[in-house]
Amino acid sequence: MKKVEQKALANMLALLESMGAQYRILDRDGKEYTNMPCAEECKPKRQSRAHLYLPYLDGIAVGDVVTVPYCDEVTSVQLQQIVAGYMNGRFGNGAHITARNDDGSIDVMRTN
Repeated sequence: MKKVEQKALANMLALLESMGAQYRILDRDGKEYTNMPCAEECKPKRQSRAHLYLPYLDGIAVGDVVTVPYCDEVTSVQLQQIVAGYMNGRFGNGAHITARNDDGSIDVMRTN
């Protein structure tokens, strides 16, 4: 980085600091200037929800109908989406049909 660029960057960083702004700047050489915490520390940790459906869907065969009970961790719509995502990933698109029951449970039928 040239001397004039370094001076401009120093002025910009001083201005951002005086404004109380948060910033993360990468220069051309790959050097990072930041006053923010590490991005990895700020990322929310993803929680597995396999315990909600796996005991019920683990051994499902073609033609089987299984009921996944409702729980308070997620809404019934979210539970249906989670179950559909698992079934699509494991057996492919169109390999199941789901239905939401009045009590919040989800009926799952494997079709192929």
